[in-house]
Order: sequence, then C-alpha cells, then structure tokens
Amino acid sequence: MEDDKIARFNAVYPNVEIVKSDWHYKPEEIGIKMAANEAPTFYNTFATEASFLVVKRLGG
Repeated sequence: MEDDKIARFNAVYPNVEIVKSDWHYKPEEIGIKMAANEAPTFYNTFATEASFLVVKRLGG
C-alpha cells in the first residue's frame, strides 16, 4: 500500500527522493530523533501519543 502512495507521489514530484526506513515508533526514541532532526517524515504511532509529540516537536 505504501509503495503505491510513493509511486503516485513520484509521478507528480519526480525530483523528490523518498527513502524508506524499517524503524518502528518507540516512545523512548522519538524525542531523541526529533531533537537530532532525524525523525522520519512519516511514521505510525499510537493516537495517545499526540500531545507528547506536539510538545517534543515544538520544543516545549
């Protein structure tokens, strides 16, 4: 399913390289990845993590 989305995106934006990762969301790692600017752009997480992620992303 994700490969189909990537193919559609690349058809419209051929100059954008998409790098897939097998990293899985871990609450103890995401803040570190965000601080290091290494968090993936797209990842699955738990709905209950939303407020935690917003605080980490905004630096609060």
